[in-house]
Amino acid sequence: HFAVLNDSMELHHVTFNGITFSKELVTTFSDRTIMWGFDSPHQFRPRNLSLSVDNSSTPHIVYSVDQVRQSVSGGTLQTSKLYYSTKKAGNWNKSTLIDHGISTDDAGLGVSIAVAPNGTIAVASTYLPRAGTGSPGVAQLRYLVKNGNEWSSEIISQVSDNYFSGDGQRGTGLYPYLVFDGSSSPHIVFTDHASEHLHTAFSY
Repeated sequence: HFAVLNDSMELHHVTFNGITFSKELVTTFSDRTIMWGFDSPHQFRPRNLSLSVDNSSTPHIVYSVDQVRQSVSGGTLQTSKLYYSTKKAGNWNKSTLIDHGISTDDAGLGVSIAVAPNGTIAVASTYLPRAGTGSPGVAQLRYLVKNGNEWSSEIISQVSDNYFSGDGQRGTGLYPYLVFDGSSSPHIVFTDHASEHLHTAFSY
């Protein structure tokens, strides 16, 4: 199983049976500009994604979508929301994991999804609450668990050290990777990042 994006900003689920590849469309995005370019406001594009497959071969995909990007003093303003898609009865269904309304927060700077042996579906996500200038003052690692049609959320790690990039020295929760062991206990590997000298420390 693969989750891939093509040049037309389409998200596809790809499977391989040992002989041939099969591709199906999960969702599309309205913006086809360069993901990290300087462009006009109200652009929609995917930024990060992760896929996991449960014991019944059902795929689960989590991804963030950049909602707004516009020029501000000293850089650009970006905000993203976090989404989840799974296939049920032959159709892909999308739900929102983190919707921060109209704020400038970044809900999916890094994402990882995993399915436990007992069927628990969980997501690790980097969350940055941003000021109106686009600078985040807090870096968080959030852990979300699917409970029926709802998602619970808790903060695993948090660092508040002025701005995350520029004058802040340390952030946390970057590039998370979530796995479950045989007893369905979650384990997350992520990085703490100091912007001054680009030093990275791995946490577990």
